Amino acid sequence: MYLLDTDVLSNLMKRAPADALVARLVRAPPEDQFTSSVTLGELLYGAHRSSRAAALLERIEETLLAELPVLPFDAAAARRYGEIRAELDSATMPAASDTIRIRKVPPGSRRTAPLAPRLDHTTADGDPQPKHGLLPQPTK
Repeated sequence: MYLLDTDVLSNLMKRAPADALVARLVRAPPEDQFTSSVTLGELLYGAHRSSRAAALLERIEETLLAELPVLPFDAAAARRYGEIRAELDSATMPAASDTIRIRKVPPGSRRTAPLAPRLDHTTADGDPQPKHGLLPQPTK
């Protein structure tokens, strides 16, 4: 399961999204790709603040929401967020705690998603380079 965060979806909405990001998502089955209600809210907020609000809102609705399921951010997700942020803060990583992204675990499941660095930057050679933040990896 992949939970696409605001940075990933914003990049994908560009006229020329990052090649490394597109290559990574092509390897993930579409039925394993999701976003969260928090991410949707961030995208809509940004669109409403833009001088191109109408065009961006239409693009979000027609391009992203037509194909990408939106998972709710419920109490269980909020609890997990609080735990992870506290762990990051206690590990003297407050910059990373500001950019973590949470995904909802299926109801009744005790599984948690493995987390890895977000790959929205690339090296000079075009290779993905981790940035502060987290991107869920597929679960097995």
